[in-house]
Amino acid sequence: MKNFNIIFILILFYSANVPAKWLYKADSTKSFILTERALPDDQKTGEISSAFWDVELKTMDGKILKMKSYRGKYVYLNFWGEWCPGCREEMPSIVQAYKIYKNKVEFIGLLKPHDIIKAKKFINDQDIIFPQVILSKIFKKRFNFDGFPLSILIFPDGRNYIRVDEVNKQFFDRDIK
Repeated sequence: MKNFNIIFILILFYSANVPAKWLYKADSTKSFILTERALPDDQKTGEISSAFWDVELKTMDGKILKMKSYRGKYVYLNFWGEWCPGCREEMPSIVQAYKIYKNKVEFIGLLKPHDIIKAKKFINDQDIIFPQVILSKIFKKRFNFDGFPLSILIFPDGRNYIRVDEVNKQFFDRDIK
């Protein structure tokens, strides 16, 4: 009788959830990363989901960045925070790379601030003029990472990318053709 009760409860539970499965819609937090494999020098490479190109991001100064308008170009995403020592250390290399490659690469900063006033001061002090977006938890989750800094360079094919924790000038010189 005890086994019958357990089975009966499982059947009730399952049948109660069937309509929910029928009504399931695509998860808006699904990863943008389709595949990924390790490369030398602590880099990773892989393929990015086409869903990434449907994203619109609002910059700190209120402009809307439509990722689909960047398709066919190099897109450099820099995930950073003003509180992060590695982020602060790599920023001069990123600013220098922006000055060199701004005609070939779309640079976008994805800022996870602890103190927005300090972040704005750092942006101003470092002369960071490429767009900055406040990083949402959902957007971060869709890239499957935990630590900062993180840089992703999406290639013009719109599918392949290279990913590295901290960048230096050689990252750009090696991967942008």
